[in-house]
Amino acid sequence: MAVLPPDKRPMKNFSSKKKRKKGKRLTREERLKKRKNTRNMVLGGIFFVFLLIWWGTMPIKGGIDFGICRTFAELREEYPSTMKIRAVETFDQALRIFYTVKDPYGNERSRMIECVVLPHPQTIYAMQSVSIDREEIEDLAFIERFNKSIPGIIEADPDLVIPGGYGEDLMSLKIE
Repeated sequence: MAVLPPDKRPMKNFSSKKKRKKGKRLTREERLKKRKNTRNMVLGGIFFVFLLIWWGTMPIKGGIDFGICRTFAELREEYPSTMKIRAVETFDQALRIFYTVKDPYGNERSRMIECVVLPHPQTIYAMQSVSIDREEIEDLAFIERFNKSIPGIIEADPDLVIPGGYGEDLMSLKIE
């Protein structure tokens, strides 16, 4: 095909109306199939957004070692119903839980428990060592009795919800 010089080229129609390209008309089955595909894509997108929102609002849950350590801390406190988990840290084998609890006089006290929970062939898990406020618990008989109750704790399905982190505002850290 030869290229024409600019002065010999045909003039284009610059009207504001665009001509509609005529193509093959879709049959009724093809139109229904196209609508169904569009509907499925929209429903899939809505489902994906719903799934993303549901997953994003779910609370963070810890492992069973968190539940075992939390149960041990509740057993050691006088008023376990006033216990509020503030932070959780996990290490190679150890788990630290920072919490606040009210004493008999109504004062709120901040405490920390560190547990080492390892797999055990007979009781599924066994607590190897525990320290509360960095003081090792010397009562090994109590720990052994607690280890015997671990299968019951697992069956009772302990609360594994880990609370969210601290806010940016310093006033939110104030204890009432």
